[in-house]
Formats: sequence, structure tokens, C-alpha cells
Amino acid sequence: MNLDKKEREIMSDYLEHTFSADSIDLISAIDELPFWSAPFGLRLLEKIEYQENITGLDIGCGMGFPLLEVANRIGKSGKMYGIDPWVEAIKRVNKKIEYFNISNAFAIEAKAENLPFDANFFNLIMHWLKLQK
Repeated sequence: MNLDKKEREIMSDYLEHTFSADSIDLISAIDELPFWSAPFGLRLLEKIEYQENITGLDIGCGMGFPLLEVANRIGKSGKMYGIDPWVEAIKRVNKKIEYFNISNAFAIEAKAENLPFDANFFNLIMHWLKLQK
């Protein structure tokens, strides 16, 4: 494809728009499970062997999927923890936890390379498109 300079400028103007990860407006705008990723999320949920007393970790929980869905599915005998370094996303997840009264879900500002948990604390670890048992 051979584009002239004006066509290249038009096609790349979206690169000039910047976003702030601290913006509540940004979080409100993207707080949905995108259609492209929904089939992968469903596949992940199908792969989990649901049982009593699961203690799970969602690394990079973002704004709560699949953290909150799994917390609901495992029920009150289990606990799900989500970690993410994105402060505003964690605030959003905690609002959802409170609003929907999900008593077995916990969202914590943290990074995967410095987990605030003891070794072998979890028997289920997820990272969006990856599941470890």
C-alpha cells in the first residue's frame, strides 16, 4: 500500500491522543469486557475446576474480570484476591465489590514481582489468559 504524506497523517492522527491512567473518565469508558476478549474469558472460566475452599489470585486484575466472576462462582467457601499496580482500577474494583456485596473478593494495589502473600497461599492463580493450578 503506497500512501502519500497526507493520507499517512490522517491514518495516524489517533497516535496524538494521550490518556491518563489516573482518569476516572478513562476507567468509566473502558470498564467493559471487550467483545474481542469475551471468548477467551469464557474459555478461562470453563477451565477452572470449581470446588470448595479455593483461594485464588488474579494477577493483573485490572477492573475486575475475571476476579469478580470467579469469586461469585466459587462461593463463600473460597476467597479470590486480585492484584494490580493500577491504583484507579483497584479503586473501581473495590467499588464493585462493595456495590455487589461480594464478600469473598479482595482487590489490592500490588505488583506480581512483589506479592504481599506467603508462599503457597494460593491453590489457583490466574492471569487473564493463563490458568495455573
